[in-house]
Parts: sequence; structure tokens; C-alpha cells
Amino acid sequence: MIGLLRGQLEMISQESIIVNVAGIGFEVRVSKQDIGRLGSLGSDVRLYTYTYVREDQITLYGFSSREDLDVFKMLISVDGVGPRLAQALIGFMGSEGIKRSIMTEDKKALSSVQGVGVKTASRIILELKPKLFEQYAELSMPEYDISKQPLIKTVGEALRNLGFSTTEVSSALEQLDFNQVQDVSGGVKLALKILGSK
Repeated sequence: MIGLLRGQLEMISQESIIVNVAGIGFEVRVSKQDIGRLGSLGSDVRLYTYTYVREDQITLYGFSSREDLDVFKMLISVDGVGPRLAQALIGFMGSEGIKRSIMTEDKKALSSVQGVGVKTASRIILELKPKLFEQYAELSMPEYDISKQPLIKTVGEALRNLGFSTTEVSSALEQLDFNQVQDVSGGVKLALKILGSK
């Protein structure tokens, strides 16, 4: 599997480019937005890539950032979202825009992309929101005993279910002293006091 390409920009078309890597030309599908960022022919380029393999074809999809590639992989894990549609979503909304729409359950924003209907948008939110929140919770955890991590995640999920934003939940988790929290109910009560004092 090819995960990264670095070479010279050899050719540009509407949906793909050719990158010359040590004399070998790799054709890579990229979004129109990324094509606009790559520069002119002969420029040095670096792309994070995903190798999509089917019985009748092997296609390389390229992205200018690792975050875009990670979001692409998440999107294609959703039933009904193929690689072209996933790349179109990233090109139109950006990785942060997609994450924000998923976390806030903004079906309208996701379905504004051509090819994404309301049902597909709902499926993306349903399947990816838990994954995104789990990643967020892990990143926002302070340094506590490892045994506290499930408790921190559950308290964060409970706050999200109560309607608090990612920013609010992050702030509350950072201020809570989980070494003093014994259960989910106690953690949520303390978090609500913190959030209510703002």
C-alpha cells in the first residue's frame, strides 16, 4: 500500500494529477481544492495517499494533510459513502467542517454537498459521531490514573447527550478533579456546577 508520495508535479487534469517520483509517474485523484494548492507543473509536491483496490481497478486518492486522509478513511467506513464522495465532502467542507457538522448533527451542512442526501448525512452522523467523540475525549483527558479513563469518557458522553458543545465539555473535563470523582453521576453533577458557573 502506498501511503505517501513526494515528487514533481508532472501533469494536472480536472480530477487527478501525475506525480513523478524518481522517474515513475503515479496518477492520483485529488480534490479541485487541493489541485489549486499544488502549484504549477514542475513544483515539488507531497501527498498523503490511500490505495483503493477493487477487482477491476486500483486508484490512489491523495490529500494535502494527514488529517484529511484520516477523515477520508472514516467517511469511507460508512455504508454508502464511496471514496469519490468522501473526497468531494472533504474538498467542499474541509476536515474541520465535516467534524463540526457531525458533532453538532448538522445534516443540512453535510447534505449540501452534491451526492449526499439526508439519509446519507444521517448515517454519517450516526456512525461517526461516537468515533469522533471517543477520539476527542482521549485527547482532552488530563493525566489521571488509567483506571479513571472509562469514567472520564462516560462523563463526557453524558454531557454531550445533555446538549453541551464540544468546547464546553472540554472545559469541564479539564477543570474536574477526577481523582475525587467516584462515579458517573458524581462527575456529571460536578461538571454541571462548573458549566453553570460560567
